[in-house]
Amino acid sequence: MENKEKEAGGEIVVQNRFLKWLDNFWYHYKWTVIVVAFFVTVFLVCFVQCTQSKQVDIPVVFAGAYAEPSEEQYIWSEQEKSAIEDIFESLFHKSGGSESREVGFLTYNVYTEEELREKATNEEGDFSITFFNTLKQTNQSEISAFTNYRGTGECSIWLVSEMVYEENFHDKEGFVKISDMLGATPQNAYDEYAIRLGDTAMYRYYDALRRMPADTLIVFSKAWIMGASSNEATYEEYKTLYQAMIGFEAP
Repeated sequence: MENKEKEAGGEIVVQNRFLKWLDNFWYHYKWTVIVVAFFVTVFLVCFVQCTQSKQVDIPVVFAGAYAEPSEEQYIWSEQEKSAIEDIFESLFHKSGGSESREVGFLTYNVYTEEELREKATNEEGDFSITFFNTLKQTNQSEISAFTNYRGTGECSIWLVSEMVYEENFHDKEGFVKISDMLGATPQNAYDEYAIRLGDTAMYRYYDALRRMPADTLIVFSKAWIMGASSNEATYEEYKTLYQAMIGFEAP
């Protein structure tokens, strides 16, 4: 009996020593652990986002509200996205873009709070706070995923809602001025960096593009320090597609 008590006492001592070491380690290295954990988390999120996103040579990214209400709660179909990809790819190749490069269309469904409230209200005018909170959480996840993708440097052509543009693109220094791309800023431009999609000839000509709201803004970002846009040749291809989109003239 006495030996068993000594063994049990020994276990308590070992446990106490470990807890004491752990407490001491946390006291001295708490902020180091937090900082390292933060960067590891960011890296993993970006890595997962990159691996889950469709890999294409020349991506065009849309972040905004789906324009056509549907039973699927404003969800893009693969057929709709494919039709838009075909339009952009055709414009790209006709403008001298490399035939070996594939153009892709990536979407993030991002809504304003007013749009979320509208979605959470049925035809009888009844508002569901539970559904609204679910939509809001999903919306925040889409915003976070979009923000993470932006940080990869894989894209330079962005089609975004006014809300996304004003709230998530604070630093306009990261964008190229329209005048630098086209030689002048159109009179109906949103500002010196953005043009409304609805003001372009391609939007009026192609029905498939009207799955995006007319007030969607087209912006072109500067080359990033990493990702596809950091490659000079690829970045020139981005410019080719952007100029083809903005300068499109109906046949």
